[in-house]
Amino acid sequence: MDKRFQTLMGVTGSGKTFTMANVIARFDRPALVVSHNKTLAAQLYEEFKELFPENAV
Repeated sequence: MDKRFQTLMGVTGSGKTFTMANVIARFDRPALVVSHNKTLAAQLYEEFKELFPENAV
């Protein structure tokens, strides 16, 4: 199994953004986060800007 790529799926409110942020911070590597619509992409952008103020989002 190739462990370089992962998919995170969960219901609303299950902590997906929190989990993604922790994985990104722990591995300290570039990450690609894909959203299925612009509204969710904008929400992720705003949350990641707060969680990673020193990084490009």
